[in-house]
Amino acid sequence: MNKTLCWTNYEWMDNLPDTVYLSDMQNYDLLYLNKVGRERHSPDASYIGKKCYEVIFHRNQVCEYCRLHSLSYETYSFWQQGR
Repeated sequence: MNKTLCWTNYEWMDNLPDTVYLSDMQNYDLLYLNKVGRERHSPDASYIGKKCYEVIFHRNQVCEYCRLHSLSYETYSFWQQGR
Protein backbone atom coordinates (compact mmCIF):
# COMPACT_ATOMS: atom_id res chain seq x y z
CA MET A 1 0.00 0.00 0.00
CA ASN A 2 1.42 3.38 -0.96
CA LYS A 3 1.26 6.11 1.65
CA THR A 4 1.21 9.80 0.89
CA LEU A 5 3.09 11.91 3.37
CA CYS A 6 1.72 15.34 4.08
CA TRP A 7 4.03 17.71 5.91
CA THR A 8 2.26 20.42 7.83
CA ASN A 9 3.49 23.39 9.83
CA TYR A 10 3.34 22.17 13.43
CA GLU A 11 4.84 25.39 14.81
CA TRP A 12 1.55 26.34 16.48
CA MET A 13 1.82 23.23 18.70
CA ASP A 14 5.06 24.55 20.19
CA ASN A 15 3.02 27.20 22.00
CA LEU A 16 0.71 24.71 23.74
CA PRO A 17 1.30 24.27 27.51
CA ASP A 18 1.22 20.44 27.41
CA THR A 19 3.32 17.78 25.73
CA VAL A 20 2.15 17.03 22.21
CA TYR A 21 3.75 14.29 20.17
CA LEU A 22 3.21 12.39 16.96
CA SER A 23 4.35 8.83 16.61
CA ASP A 24 4.15 6.12 14.01
CA MET A 25 1.51 3.69 15.26
CA GLN A 26 3.12 0.77 13.46
CA ASN A 27 6.52 0.96 15.14
CA TYR A 28 6.00 3.67 17.84
CA ASP A 29 8.85 5.86 16.55
CA LEU A 30 8.50 9.50 17.57
CA LEU A 31 8.04 11.78 14.58
CA TYR A 32 7.43 15.08 16.37
CA LEU A 33 7.66 16.43 19.92
CA ASN A 34 6.55 19.98 20.67
CA LYS A 35 8.66 22.50 22.59
CA VAL A 36 7.21 21.66 26.03
CA GLY A 37 7.69 17.95 25.34
CA ARG A 38 11.28 18.49 24.22
CA GLU A 39 12.03 20.49 27.37
CA ARG A 40 10.47 17.85 29.63
CA HIS A 41 11.50 14.62 27.92
CA SER A 42 14.33 15.25 25.45
CA PRO A 43 16.25 18.46 26.16
CA ASP A 44 19.03 17.38 23.80
CA ALA A 45 16.43 16.98 20.98
CA SER A 46 17.51 13.42 20.30
CA TYR A 47 13.99 12.01 20.21
CA ILE A 48 13.65 11.43 16.45
CA GLY A 49 13.47 7.72 15.73
CA LYS A 50 13.25 6.74 19.40
CA LYS A 51 10.19 4.97 20.76
CA CYS A 52 7.44 7.11 22.29
CA TYR A 53 7.03 4.73 25.21
CA GLU A 54 10.74 5.13 26.07
CA VAL A 55 11.03 8.91 25.74
CA ILE A 56 7.62 10.08 26.97
CA PHE A 57 6.60 7.36 29.42
CA HIS A 58 10.00 5.94 30.48
CA ARG A 59 8.89 2.37 29.75
CA ASN A 60 10.80 -0.45 28.14
CA GLN A 61 7.82 -1.80 26.20
CA VAL A 62 4.72 -0.58 24.44
CA CYS A 63 2.01 0.81 26.73
CA GLU A 64 -1.05 -1.39 27.14
CA TYR A 65 -3.24 1.37 25.70
CA CYS A 66 -1.24 1.41 22.47
CA ARG A 67 -1.21 -2.37 22.15
CA LEU A 68 -5.00 -2.40 22.24
CA HIS A 69 -5.56 0.57 19.95
CA SER A 70 -7.73 0.36 16.87
CA LEU A 71 -6.06 3.23 15.05
CA SER A 72 -5.34 3.30 11.37
CA TYR A 73 -4.13 5.88 8.90
CA GLU A 74 -7.75 6.98 8.51
CA THR A 75 -8.34 7.56 12.23
CA TYR A 76 -6.54 9.19 15.10
CA SER A 77 -6.79 9.36 18.87
CA PHE A 78 -6.55 11.99 21.55
CA TRP A 79 -5.37 10.54 24.81
CA GLN A 80 -4.80 12.56 27.93
CA GLN A 81 -2.75 11.05 30.71
CA GLY A 82 -3.66 12.11 34.23
CA ARG A 83 -0.98 13.72 36.32
